[in-house]
Amino acid sequence: MVRNRLQYRKFTIFENKFFGLEIMFTFILSAIFMDEIFKQQVWEITKLVPKGRVTSYGAIAKAVGYPNHSRHVGKAMGGCPKDVPAHRVISSSGTLSVPEFQVKLKAEGIVVENFRIKNFKKLFWDPLNEL
Repeated sequence: MVRNRLQYRKFTIFENKFFGLEIMFTFILSAIFMDEIFKQQVWEITKLVPKGRVTSYGAIAKAVGYPNHSRHVGKAMGGCPKDVPAHRVISSSGTLSVPEFQVKLKAEGIVVENFRIKNFKKLFWDPLNEL
């Protein structure tokens, strides 16, 4: 039992700090967990892109349920496993984000001129429409 105002005030400050830290810790843990789930979803969709076709970061973001998170898709692709064909994911304008992917795309029969995909609209694979 709290006996005076000073003790009550100290208890209230301690209580607020403790619960605030608990909420922040819970938020950080859920963000880390969600980040891993998001990456896994992005990589699974990317594995489905057929050879000779390309898709965009935005299309994958929409497919996993986060339509405004194309930059997060790009970040997830930066650390993807080797079995994920990251070279098939490009910007929505048809421009290569990573110039080194040009060799892999050419090997799959995709024509690249000035780091842009020729016939981009024809080669575009939209996971929402094609799954």
